[in-house]
Amino acid sequence: MNTLREQLSEHLESNKISQEAAASAMGISGSALSAWRKEKYAGDNARIEALVVEYLGRQVATATEIRAFKRDFDFVETSVYTDIRKGIELAETRGEIRPVVGRSGIGKTTALARIREEKQSAIFVEAYKGIRKNRYLAKICKAAGLPAKGSFDDLFEIIVDNLKGTGRPLYIDEAENLNIDEIDITRRIVDFTGCGAVLTGLPSFYDQLRRYPYIFNRLAMPIRLEKLQAHDTERMVATMCSSNVPTEIWHLACGGVGRDLKMIVLESMRVASLNKVELTDTPAMIRIINKVTKELGRTA
Repeated sequence: MNTLREQLSEHLESNKISQEAAASAMGISGSALSAWRKEKYAGDNARIEALVVEYLGRQVATATEIRAFKRDFDFVETSVYTDIRKGIELAETRGEIRPVVGRSGIGKTTALARIREEKQSAIFVEAYKGIRKNRYLAKICKAAGLPAKGSFDDLFEIIVDNLKGTGRPLYIDEAENLNIDEIDITRRIVDFTGCGAVLTGLPSFYDQLRRYPYIFNRLAMPIRLEKLQAHDTERMVATMCSSNVPTEIWHLACGGVGRDLKMIVLESMRVASLNKVELTDTPAMIRIINKVTKELGRTA
């Protein structure tokens, strides 16, 4: 039987995982893991061995789960994607600020990730709660491939000098996490560069902007995203689960929310497997879907 060191080496090589990534997953430094693999670690070897055993066990369990159940949908051009794309194209061609708002879980971030692949010159930034203006500008610089060090004035001028007249659009996801300073900075970037900006967030984000007329009166009409449509649900489920369950069952269960749909599909497949129910057994699958949806506290 291979030694623990050999098992780790084989796992890293076969899965193309770097030693640094494995060490990070174990919560230790790359140098410590390297020394242990070379049998030169001067610290607590028993602890390292326990971490390696835990890591390999976790990796095997995850691989087994992935083989048994597909964990996510393939990308589908949903109605949400189409509407976001429309908003982006309007902002890009007009050099305007256009809000795109919709409830959590319907696929805004997924759509933006796809559009990011399609529009290589675009500048994508994901905001987070508490972000401050210097960090915000630094994230824009980094996303644009520009130097991201310096004072607020330095960063702002770097952005303006390099983006002016380029037409490169700026897309901000999770825009409800921005405070008024960052939103006003976005407005000024648009003013100085002529580049369009899309602010994607929750419906409450647009309503909050009403409190700031000098911002609000600069906004184009919002793209208001609706929940997923039944044909979106049908196409998404088909990429993850082979069953004969009518689309309306899945759609009612998730209430048109993609994130809920993914969890319902995944958990329904797991429950079916545990109970040895074939996915093609439609009556049994419908009972499972309804039970899973109730246990998850979702719509149905």
